[in-house]
Amino acid sequence: MNTTQILYPEWRDSNRHRRFPFDDGSTLLGSTGLRLPDGVVLDARIYPNAVDTTVYLYQLVPSGNTIVITLAIDPAVIVCTGVFDRSVQSDVIELFDPQGRPAGVLVVDPYLLSTFVTDTISFTQTQATFAPTVVTPMPYPGVSGITIAGTSTVFTGDVWLVGGEGVILSKTLDGAIRVDIVGEPLFVRKSYFDAFQEYQPLKFIKTINGLLPDAYGNFNIVAGVVDDSIYGLSTDNIVRVEPIEHGIKIYLAGAKNA
Repeated sequence: MNTTQILYPEWRDSNRHRRFPFDDGSTLLGSTGLRLPDGVVLDARIYPNAVDTTVYLYQLVPSGNTIVITLAIDPAVIVCTGVFDRSVQSDVIELFDPQGRPAGVLVVDPYLLSTFVTDTISFTQTQATFAPTVVTPMPYPGVSGITIAGTSTVFTGDVWLVGGEGVILSKTLDGAIRVDIVGEPLFVRKSYFDAFQEYQPLKFIKTINGLLPDAYGNFNIVAGVVDDSIYGLSTDNIVRVEPIEHGIKIYLAGAKNA
């Protein structure tokens, strides 16, 4: 009688003949009436964000050379998906949640999976529930992704926020991100440089009829009367008469107090 036995078999070989990573109560009987053979899924590690309940195999959907594997929680709430490529025949399938964040991995037998899935196969929670040891409950995170208003794109993983020109990012004491936006005093000149065009500076008024501006470069123009004795003008107030509704308006215009 042959009594030879393998004391420490490879874990893949060990799992090939048992229901793991599904729990013992799962029938593995799909919607097509066929039972998912032992060894199609050899191992799993599932950790979708904000999931603290049992996870089960929801669907196997063939599409060309790929098979889309969907996991869900009851009642049919999709928590993550993975894609198996028949042409690559990889035995490790990465899982991602609906926002594209990593949610786990499945270890499969590429040959068994390729040959078994020919039509869409659906499972219920009682038919293909994963064992609790392969599902890691994840707490509800504070911030799990960043999206742009009006779009469906979600940035996850290592996201770098870089303040562009005129934008200053800082961290507050309570852990929030503060955004300060300042103006660009030379924005006109910068727009020329960004467009690779030669900047044409503004031409400011230097004199008016030979008169120079004040110490601040300003020309103060006020109402007055002609007086050739003082640079051709006088700062005396003048009387102005304007028609208004049902009458006339008479007032003084000039720099001197009336």
